[in-house]
Amino acid sequence: MTEIDHDGLRARLAGEGSQLRVELSGQAEADNKPKLDRFFEAVHDRAATAGCSSIEVDLKTLQFMSSSCFKSFVTWIRLVQQLAPTARYQIDFAYNPNIRWQRASLSALSCFSAETVKMHT
Repeated sequence: MTEIDHDGLRARLAGEGSQLRVELSGQAEADNKPKLDRFFEAVHDRAATAGCSSIEVDLKTLQFMSSSCFKSFVTWIRLVQQLAPTARYQIDFAYNPNIRWQRASLSALSCFSAETVKMHT
């Protein structure tokens, strides 16, 4: 699964080879969590197979994400941490500083795994 377009949430994996990018927009409500889990598993599998060193995740137009959906990021990070150290990649979140929850939530996420999570505007 490399795309979600369901009930106000849009998620898409773009790029080729080791240059991958994830775009999330809309609203990630709790009922989207199973879809997001499968989506990020597919992103991880593709990144690990392609030998990515980094994946950009564009959240700039993601207006809302429930805490249960946010946990999908934690699960994804754990998948990265389970890879051999030389196979791990970084997840670089591009966020919108005008959307308050993004900065606060991503800051907490970067504390969970500073070596995996990066963030920028």
